Amino acid sequence: MRFPYSVAYLACFFVFTIPARVAAQGDQFAVYDSFAQLEERIDDGAERILVINFWATWCKPCIEELPYFEALHCQYASKKLGVLLVSLDFKSQKEKRLRPFLQENGLCSEVVLLADQNADYWIPKMHADWDGAIPITIVINRKRKKIGFHHDQFKNYDDLVEFIRSYM
Repeated sequence: MRFPYSVAYLACFFVFTIPARVAAQGDQFAVYDSFAQLEERIDDGAERILVINFWATWCKPCIEELPYFEALHCQYASKKLGVLLVSLDFKSQKEKRLRPFLQENGLCSEVVLLADQNADYWIPKMHADWDGAIPITIVINRKRKKIGFHHDQFKNYDDLVEFIRSYM
């Protein structure tokens, strides 16, 4: 029987997630009203490699793959790899849907809510091949100036890691 989570994820769960739930860390997230704020976060980050996942609480494939990003965050955080989870939930739903979801799941990764509704403007700025559907993952390697693009749900943690390694 194969478990859906790696050993690294389980270790991270016990070390980080349980204390995070106690401290209500999942309650913390930034709200960006404009795409410019997200661009600034991406540009100013200290990570050598930044993995950006666009998702929403109403997107079943997005929710199914979130544990893989949490495991990635835990396994590679010390290697200058950052994970940024960009929620595309509606700002009006942040208290009813997003905050409870984050609290319930105790996510350790950085989460931001992008409330800029002018998607026709910012989607092609993120990647020319993005049609607006989610989930989508973009990888930025600052040192090598490489950008990766994955348009679909990752089926397991190993697939996510394999995709990321090609940009490391």
